[in-house]
Amino acid sequence: MDRYPLRVHSVGDDAETWPLPANGGACRWYVVWTNPQQEYQALRALNCRPLTRGIETYLPLIRERRNAKWVTVPLWPRYLCVAFDAEQDPWGAICRTPGVCGVIRHAPDAPTPLPVGVVEDLMARTSDRGCVDDIGDRAPDMPVGAAISWNGLDGIVTASAPNRIRVLMRLFQRVVPVSMAPEAVEAA
Repeated sequence: MDRYPLRVHSVGDDAETWPLPANGGACRWYVVWTNPQQEYQALRALNCRPLTRGIETYLPLIRERRNAKWVTVPLWPRYLCVAFDAEQDPWGAICRTPGVCGVIRHAPDAPTPLPVGVVEDLMARTSDRGCVDDIGDRAPDMPVGAAISWNGLDGIVTASAPNRIRVLMRLFQRVVPVSMAPEAVEAA
């Protein structure tokens, strides 16, 4: 009997299989810090290496307009999400994966899990094209300096345009700039 039962996770037309830990509830989402502009390489390496093949991965993507073209980019540059049981799975192997700098942790002996529901919400909002769609039927006025809330995380608006806002959010013990649609956030 295999240690990992298979579960299909499909994004768009491509369906990929990722084994999930058999212990069920002990599996949590963690954040992997990658080398600059190597999120895709790290994701591919995590899904192909024998020691990390049984770890579910998720790279949240968004569509952004750059130089008059729409491009697909990571929601959080240099970060991707992995789901594993920190007590049973070989998370040290994740740190030694090509393209990975390490797993975000606040103590030297254990990684720090993401709040429950953050990744699940992003996955639920991932469209058929593989990007996180911003849900909302209103376009709030978001002036620069406004305090906002998104999925339980607080931030400050640093730039505002009709279809996108730039927000500084405190994530992973750092201040991270995030670009998103104004409909996706609430005034704090």
